[in-house]
Amino acid sequence: GFGTILLSLSSRDIASQLLSGLSISLSEPFHVGDKVQLEDGKIGVVEYAGPLHTLLRGEDEILLKIPNLVLQNSSFSNLSLGTTSQVKQDVHIDYSGSDKVINLVEKLKHDIIASCPKVISDGSKPFRVHWTSLGKQSATISVSLVLDVPPCSEEYYDLQQVVLTTIANAAGTCKTQ
Repeated sequence: GFGTILLSLSSRDIASQLLSGLSISLSEPFHVGDKVQLEDGKIGVVEYAGPLHTLLRGEDEILLKIPNLVLQNSSFSNLSLGTTSQVKQDVHIDYSGSDKVINLVEKLKHDIIASCPKVISDGSKPFRVHWTSLGKQSATISVSLVLDVPPCSEEYYDLQQVVLTTIANAAGTCKTQ
């Protein structure tokens, strides 16, 4: 009767979970200790990868239990496999009456390279500093660069801070919004 239906449904769910766990285990997309980013943007370190579920410790130190069936059917990135990381920033400039803005793109490129030797600027990775929009009295400059450090590492966050501070200092020579 009803109990048999309930038991067969739960057995099927457990079997699906076990097969998903086996599939994840065999394909090895991550290992305990790896930092992963889920498709919803959450980042965490794999604390446990078992037959039914995987535990991630988030940046907020909260453990997230993810059923392997859910994990197998979703996209995620193993950030521990990366060797480079990207920094992107838009700078909005009020350029009314200021000649200093004209040379800001070149100043930004020069200052970023001078302040951060881990910026890959040899042409093998993109290093872009460009005007991306121009309004009546304001403009936007987009900065996009690649650092020769693993993503989400302490070194990445420190160098990201150096790059953003350099951008702020260079942009501060002009009136910014």
